[in-house]
Parts: sequence; structure tokens; C-alpha cells
Amino acid sequence: MSYTRHRQGNLPASRQLDGGIPLSKLIAPFLKSLRLEETRDVNDLQDRWEATLGKAVAAHTRPGALQNGELVVYVDSSPWLSELKRYAAREMLANLQKNFGKERIRSVRLQMDPGS
Repeated sequence: MSYTRHRQGNLPASRQLDGGIPLSKLIAPFLKSLRLEETRDVNDLQDRWEATLGKAVAAHTRPGALQNGELVVYVDSSPWLSELKRYAAREMLANLQKNFGKERIRSVRLQMDPGS
């Protein structure tokens, strides 16, 4: 028995290979699971970080992970972390949303940079 005859002749119609699931329906969830879009967004943030937040703030911060609309912002020292949390978090979020969209960045979480 040939493969073709077996495939067409012995499988139920719902299991036949012609007219199967479009490849795009399989690939999209897979790519989303890899978080490639979030990685692209973080790279975009890095490229425009200083222009978005200003030279002084950018010198002491860097974008971290972006997951489900929450951006982690790493800060290089405790005094800067305290200052930003107290006085600049809202303005920082507003500037990020203005430049990258409210859908992409819904909140900001400031924390110490693990590399510092």
C-alpha cells in the first residue's frame, strides 16, 4: 500500500492532510511564547532611552524586562532610586507612554540594577 493511498483512503475525512491548519496559526503562538516582540520593544527602548527620559535620568537608569505592559527600570544607586520613585515615576511613565504608546507600557517598576 502506498503512502498516498493510505493517507487518502484509510483516514477519516477530518484527519486527511489536505486543507489542514494554516501555518500562521501555528507560528504566531510559538513566536509569542518566545517573547520576541517584548525583546524587540526593549531594544527599541534602549535605542531611544536618553531622548525619552533626558540625559541625567538616562545616565543612571536602563530599561529591563517588559512583560504584560509593565516595564522594569533598573536604577544604578539607592539615592537615585529613592529620588525617582518619589518625584519622577509619573513623569517617567508619561514620557515612555508618549514615545512608545500606552498599550506597550502601562506601568513602570523601578528597582536596583542587579549589575550595580
